[in-house]
Amino acid sequence: ATLLTLIVLPVLYALFLGSGDLKTIRLSKKQKSGLASLLLLFAWQAYPQDSPKDLDDLITIAMENNAGLQAAALKVDQAEAFRGTSLDFDKTRVYYSYDQANLARNGVPLSVFGVQQDFRFPTAYFSLGKLRSQELELERAAYRIEETRLKGAVTSAYHAYLIAREKERIYLILGDLYEQFAKAANRKFELGESNYLEKITAQSKQKEVEIQVEQTRLATVSEYERIRALVQVQDTLVISEEEPYRISIEFPMGPDNPSLQFLDNQLQLSEQQARYEKQNWLPDLSVQYFQGSNASLNDNLYGYQLGIKFPILFGGQASRIRSANLYADQTEVRIQNEKIMLQAKYRSLMNDYNKYKKALDYYENEGEALSDELLKTATSYYKNGEIDFFQYIQSIETAYSLKIDQLEQLRRYNESVVAINFLTF
Repeated sequence: ATLLTLIVLPVLYALFLGSGDLKTIRLSKKQKSGLASLLLLFAWQAYPQDSPKDLDDLITIAMENNAGLQAAALKVDQAEAFRGTSLDFDKTRVYYSYDQANLARNGVPLSVFGVQQDFRFPTAYFSLGKLRSQELELERAAYRIEETRLKGAVTSAYHAYLIAREKERIYLILGDLYEQFAKAANRKFELGESNYLEKITAQSKQKEVEIQVEQTRLATVSEYERIRALVQVQDTLVISEEEPYRISIEFPMGPDNPSLQFLDNQLQLSEQQARYEKQNWLPDLSVQYFQGSNASLNDNLYGYQLGIKFPILFGGQASRIRSANLYADQTEVRIQNEKIMLQAKYRSLMNDYNKYKKALDYYENEGEALSDELLKTATSYYKNGEIDFFQYIQSIETAYSLKIDQLEQLRRYNESVVAINFLTF
């Protein structure tokens, strides 16, 4: 608005209204060029372009905006807040009592005011604090799993989008090529220089490629929407124009793997739960303080009481302890099984990785050069009349099929690498 008011409008006024007669305006070439440049500058400033986002940008945005990850973060905050319940004392009892049998020295009944507080055995509070801390660590590990899954999903969608867009570009090239040949074949048929078979073959190939162009376009749109669903932005999302590339493999089965940490935290939590249940064998403590008086006394009488509560009928607590111990044993066995399954999943993914890597190595080391050479040679031979129409079409199909196959192998390779790098159960 400032640029429009201070620069554009005065210049337009000088150009159009400076002579006082709008109908007699004639702009020189320099004036037209200057006006066009000025208007383009204004348009550029008025409508700033969204900067293209690469993978790192998208992951950063997703970490900030994704509602699923935010929910996991709130669960961590909830566990952090709940940790304060480890020092959860019973409600304080404040009372008043009057008993005609409770007589003071002057033989008059006392009015008694008192306060009473019950406590668990001190070590029970420490044990409960450790239990709440283990619950917090478990939620933190769960958050790291969700974070890893989100990063993996964004990475997968981004690379799938790059590959789908490249496939679309290739099919668009093929579509233009087959459109030209369909027109040429139709013209040759009209002139009697070719037969009907050549004409309908060119037309069918053109329609086939048109379908493939539409399919790849929809695949590109689908991957774009998958990215938007993960990063969850309201504005238009512009994706980087970089070409598809290999993802570098990492080896995530070390102690920092979030799934392994989660399983270890589950085991530690179950063991701490068993230890906490044993604290209920210990006695509870009670402290009471009271004062009594009546209208005939000049001062108050006071007293205190210390008590201890211990379980006599302990069958229920013994069952709870036995249940907690069995749950800890069950958790240990289950976690062993899940670790075995996770290792098996990792080995299976590595087998897929090696398989796709070998195929992709061929396409990048030999297939890509072969495709380029085939396109170049076929085009040269056809222009020179050394091969006919059908031979040329076959060569073109073979060359671009190699490129499409290479992209498909790259897609499979990248998917296997993403599954390895962001491995979770």
